[in-house]
Amino acid sequence: MPDRKYIIKTKCRKDESGNIKSESWTTTSELLELEEHSHYIVFYPTDGEDVGKKHYVPLTNIHVVKEI
Repeated sequence: MPDRKYIIKTKCRKDESGNIKSESWTTTSELLELEEHSHYIVFYPTDGEDVGKKHYVPLTNIHVVKEI
């Protein structure tokens, strides 16, 4: 069975310049885990400039996790 791919998007927020910003990453099911006790999604992006860098995103900041 092929590995599933996901897009993870954060909620919109304003940056230092006042522009509205949202971050987005693509990852696979093998590189995605949910740490229930710490309330974070932990993953390694598979595309873009953050490839291979470990990310911790608080569950409260997650807007969308969508399978592609």
